[in-house]
Amino acid sequence: YHLGVALLESGQAEASREPLRAALERRQTGKAGLHLLLAEACRREPKPEPKQALAHIDQYLNSQKLTPQAYDQATLLRAEILMQLRDGDACRQAIAPLLASPKTRAAATLLEQRLKIEE
Repeated sequence: YHLGVALLESGQAEASREPLRAALERRQTGKAGLHLLLAEACRREPKPEPKQALAHIDQYLNSQKLTPQAYDQATLLRAEILMQLRDGDACRQAIAPLLASPKTRAAATLLEQRLKIEE
């Protein structure tokens, strides 16, 4: 676990995936945080795995009671992954509720504009 986190935080996302996956397999409880770390690791370059990232962020979003802020941040990450997968409709659907909230409007608007540029 600690090796995977250190590798991810030092910009070595691809190398962090295997230790994080191993930690996920060994853990009996508290897996949600590992799913979030793996979602981040899998979406990053140089060899992104956006389908894997999406599966992990969905596990995170569905796995525990998240604070509203944690849920919103994870939803933004999910939208970024959907954009990486070039699924503009699903990305827009993910950020729609975030555009209505003053706390997340700026980040959601920025992502919405990035999507428009990429399409």
